[in-house]
Amino acid sequence: MAEVDERGSLGSTPTRFYRCDVCGMPHELVPGERRCLFGEDTPSERSSAPERAGGPEKIAGRYVVRGELGAGAFGVVYDCWDLRLDRQVAVKVGPVP
Repeated sequence: MAEVDERGSLGSTPTRFYRCDVCGMPHELVPGERRCLFGEDTPSERSSAPERAGGPEKIAGRYVVRGELGAGAFGVVYDCWDLRLDRQVAVKVGPVP
């Protein structure tokens, strides 16, 4: 983990945060836990997207679909790997009229 920040309001104990090396976002430091949910597999550990059944394999030629996060009346949200940014993203695909 990269930087460690302390944040707190007046009269409170500061909360310690760390900036995740994988997603770049600040997360509250929990004792014994040093990674965010995105840290479970880093780009160097990932060889390719896992096998999936059904749905698109790639969206807009840029996003490799790794799984479906959710679906509803307004479309489907996929867990994807952005080939340009070399990071995990969520991509929402709207319904076809």
